[in-house]
Amino acid sequence: MSEQVREMFSGIASKYDLLNDILSFGIHHRWRKKTVKQANVKENFRILDTASGTGDLAFEFYNKLDGKCEIIATDFCEDMLVLAEKKAKEANYKLNFQIADVMILQFPDNFFDVTSISFGIRNVDVPEKGVSELARVTKPGGRVVVLEFGQAKGIFGKIYDLYSRFYMPF
Repeated sequence: MSEQVREMFSGIASKYDLLNDILSFGIHHRWRKKTVKQANVKENFRILDTASGTGDLAFEFYNKLDGKCEIIATDFCEDMLVLAEKKAKEANYKLNFQIADVMILQFPDNFFDVTSISFGIRNVDVPEKGVSELARVTKPGGRVVVLEFGQAKGIFGKIYDLYSRFYMPF
């Protein structure tokens, strides 16, 4: 993963949750709930959430299953995981947090029932490699779940382009 991207996330870690609320107008909460629903998770599943950031998708999985699952939340930015661990401790969630780059996952083949990445694939140097790694560590019949912003077209595309080029970096 690019050192520049890691440094950027390290620099905004303390404001990351607020920025997500502002940049998505709060809609990201509903998108995560829908993503977890579509993942079709079940009790006792082993779940990997990559590029977990401050842990929001991992926590949605945990809530959906009332903690009756094993969740490993990873990120390549340690500062983000520190915040995720703090949030988990405050909510009394039992998750495993590990530093990992989605392009070179340290887990064995066919290990997880569900693997995920939310709002992170766009920051992966080689997205195809990241998705390939997710598929490698997912059991046959399991699910790889990717939640990401789409590419708007027409007038909305132009508005989004301006928004993402000028407003988001600001």
